Amino acid sequence: MNNIDNIYHNYKKSLNKKYDNEINKDLLRTFPNDSSFQRGSTCYKKLFNILKVYSNYNKEIGYAQGMNFIVAKLIKFFDKEKDSFIYLDSLFNK
Repeated sequence: MNNIDNIYHNYKKSLNKKYDNEINKDLLRTFPNDSSFQRGSTCYKKLFNILKVYSNYNKEIGYAQGMNFIVAKLIKFFDKEKDSFIYLDSLFNK
C-alpha cells in the first residue's frame, strides 16, 4: 500500500462521526432523480465514504453542504473511491 492508500484506509475506519448526520441528510438530496445515487447503491456508499474520509482528513474544512454534489460528479468519472478523494483534495488545495 502506498501512502495515500494508507491515509484513505485509516480515515475510512475512523470512529469520528462528527459529520455523519449532516452527510447522511445530504446523501438523500444528491441527484435524487439519478438511480445510481439511491440509498443502498454502490455510488451512495462511495459518496458517504469519501465525504466521511475527507471530513475527518481535512479538519480545517470538515464537511460543508454542497460537497456531496462535487463528490457525486467525481464518482461518475473515477472508478475508485480513493481517486475521487485525491481529486477532491486537490480541488480544495488549489
